[in-house]
Amino acid sequence: MADSMVTARMTAEKKKAGSQVLEEAGMTASQAVNRLYDYLVEFGHLPPELASGQTHAAASRQERLEAATAQVDAIPHVELDAEFATMSGGDARMRRLASRGLAEDVGA
Repeated sequence: MADSMVTARMTAEKKKAGSQVLEEAGMTASQAVNRLYDYLVEFGHLPPELASGQTHAAASRQERLEAATAQVDAIPHVELDAEFATMSGGDARMRRLASRGLAEDVGA
């Protein structure tokens, strides 16, 4: 696929300050923009701190907590089979592997 160019306008001061931050992070502006577009394509929306129009530093701790809570609350709840409900994650993995003949089922 052919490359395409994205152009943005900003003040020279913002570009200089942002470029410094990116350089310290070991990233170019193109890499940062590509990561933003990767996020947009994968999730279909802006990252929450960008969507609200606030920078991460401007959002209060409470607002960030509320945004994070909303994201967690949006994860669908999955009911566990009774067989797995009381198992640890490791025990459940071992049971699944054993059901495929890939491990010995010590819990059966």
